[in-house]
Amino acid sequence: MLFSTINRLLRPIDAPHPSDALNLCSKFLDFFQAKVDSIYQQLLQPASPPLHTHVTHRMCLPSFSPGDAPQIVELVTKAKASTCPLDSMPTTLVKACLPTLCPVMVDIINTSLESGIVPSSFKTAAVTPILKKPGLDPGLLSIPHTSLRTFGDRAFSAAAPTLWNSLPAEIRNAASLDIFKKALKTYLLTMAYGL
Repeated sequence: MLFSTINRLLRPIDAPHPSDALNLCSKFLDFFQAKVDSIYQQLLQPASPPLHTHVTHRMCLPSFSPGDAPQIVELVTKAKASTCPLDSMPTTLVKACLPTLCPVMVDIINTSLESGIVPSSFKTAAVTPILKKPGLDPGLLSIPHTSLRTFGDRAFSAAAPTLWNSLPAEIRNAASLDIFKKALKTYLLTMAYGL
């Protein structure tokens, strides 16, 4: 830390000359204009029909090998100690009572594998996004920390949250993808050509 501070004091970074800054701005403008043009061209293309995959009997697995107690014990002991709010028992309690719970767990797993029916409580997930700063609007994307020398897709990825956040709220909160595409297309044309 000390050496980097002294280095910055003794060897100041040369600022770009005004002509270089103008050239750099032109390059950024060209880059993002090309990105907007490519997005615009993609929006103009008709959507491809959805692909439907039909699963035939030949593609299905005929059966699963049943699990045994040592496998279940190994899986549970290797699991993280974190607990989901939907869990009926904390993970630490399950690990502590594993010798008693293991036969029941093996029965549930093997019955599910044999019948193809999984208890509905196993299919439920709890997703709780956490904002790092509670005062922020959850609809705005965070702007990742990036270095100043980003090119190509990395540059666009770094700028994407800023571009998203600069869109009007009615576009960001569109009810469907089609409404979003239409509103975005209109907005981009208005911004690009002053229509």
